[in-house]
Amino acid sequence: MAPATRPKPLVCGPRLLADLEALSRFGRRATDHGIDRPAYSPSYRAALDWLRSRMEEAGLTVRMDAAGNLIGRLGRSSGPAVVCGSHIDTVPGGGALDGALGVVAGLEVARQLTDLVPGLTRAYEVVAFADEEGAYLSEIGVRAMVGDVSPDEVRSACGPDGPLADVLSRFGLNAADLSLAARPPSDFAAYLELHIEQGPVLQTLGKRIGIVTEIVGLLTGDLTFFGEANHAGTTPLPMRKDAFRAAAETVSAAFAAVETEFPAETRLTFGNIQLAPGAANVVPATAKLTYEIRAGDEALIDALHSRVLALAGRAAQRCRVEVADRTLARDAAAPMAPEMIATLESVASARGVETVRMPSGAGHDAQVMAGVCPTGMIFVPSIDGVSHNPSERTDVDDILLGASLLCHAVFDVLGCR
Repeated sequence: MAPATRPKPLVCGPRLLADLEALSRFGRRATDHGIDRPAYSPSYRAALDWLRSRMEEAGLTVRMDAAGNLIGRLGRSSGPAVVCGSHIDTVPGGGALDGALGVVAGLEVARQLTDLVPGLTRAYEVVAFADEEGAYLSEIGVRAMVGDVSPDEVRSACGPDGPLADVLSRFGLNAADLSLAARPPSDFAAYLELHIEQGPVLQTLGKRIGIVTEIVGLLTGDLTFFGEANHAGTTPLPMRKDAFRAAAETVSAAFAAVETEFPAETRLTFGNIQLAPGAANVVPATAKLTYEIRAGDEALIDALHSRVLALAGRAAQRCRVEVADRTLARDAAAPMAPEMIATLESVASARGVETVRMPSGAGHDAQVMAGVCPTGMIFVPSIDGVSHNPSERTDVDDILLGASLLCHAVFDVLGCR
């Protein structure tokens, strides 16, 4: 007698959308509906408590590790797991989908496995990683899970509510125990993440699904120019040691260089500037520029970094000031696994869904997981390319399509056909 055909995995759209709406209420502003849910905050704790209850209702065994990652497991209690995850922390005034979609979709996959594969012989996990957005230490949750967080980083990390060690203590965790979150690579069979694109490419191309080929590398640092404070009215321009003038010339020259000398996919941002003494009638003594370089090629990142430093040195010399560079963070570019790309394209093709291969210009938890196990990522379109904003939106049909393809891919990887 032939075995009964197992029903095809599908997501429950109303339930998934209701979960997204419920999660969006934690930290939501009354004014513009932006979401303030930084890692380890009271609103983040409330959201984790809600998520834990939803995981338990779905039949998962749930635990929080020493870094604050919330982990729900289904199937075997030991051995390698196929993992779906993302994060539920937000930037200040963030949107309802960044990170949250991947976690809620992973939970919906778990429900489908419970309903359709009651005798699951392998393990499946849903993970909400801590502090992907870097309120205290970028991607600390996933990095701690793979054993890539140093004690020095933890000691020096500080955020909106103070030093990370103090924040963890108030949250019920111990910074000294962070290493206990580390797991061996053998714990992970594969990692899959569904995410909004956070850019305009899919909408511009008229495509509903993007298959990520690689996540770009990222270098963050600061340039500090050291001049001399002096009276703004009595010091002639040629006699000044104006730190800000050197900084401004560096920014202008750096943008000109990146637009004329580097490939179009290269990204350079100067996102913050701090001046001291900071008065209109005082020539700035110091000017600190925080910069970020992104590219899919590590050599390209290094080349642009060197170009920026050379331009800063020339500007400093012209303005008779000194300059120092400090690297704050470096995340290597992460290619997605060819076999995972093939799986995602296969499940989409089997359902008549056109896909496009594309890089991710934003960092994700998948970037770290790619270093320990085969990793794949699905993008769904962001309307008008808007993200990190209360107006962040994705069409409901695209949300459900992405979640459905994620579900099919997990079933394929687990061998539940």
